[in-house]
Amino acid sequence: MRRLRPLGLLVALVAGVACRPALAGEEVRVAVAASFAPALRELAEPFYQHTGHRLVISAASTGALYAQIRHGAPYDVFLAADAARPRRLEQEGVAVPGSRFTYARGRLVLWSARAGAVTGPEALQGAAARPIALANPRIA
Repeated sequence: MRRLRPLGLLVALVAGVACRPALAGEEVRVAVAASFAPALRELAEPFYQHTGHRLVISAASTGALYAQIRHGAPYDVFLAADAARPRRLEQEGVAVPGSRFTYARGRLVLWSARAGAVTGPEALQGAAARPIALANPRIA
């Protein structure tokens, strides 16, 4: 599976800016799914160094951002947590046709804060495997 490197995301953001006339030093308004906001905040300074554009980041659920955009919120880039909402915006004539692309893919992982606690699926057996936290797939 290919992973998008941070510079790749910077290029993606630049492509989003290129979809409209942009002046050097202009702010780029980015609507980003809350789950990806911390990573985007880390990329904000390298993006500025690379392009001269400052990111104005608005983080919320993809559904809330979709509703804001649908009602006229002035975002330049929408980094959603699913493919459905950006597709709907494009179909509804709200997004720039042909500008939609997948910038990341999620992957299910088994993780523990205790070093060495997860060696494979067998780590889920027995009382030591409790508690287990699962993200809500409708919003994660």
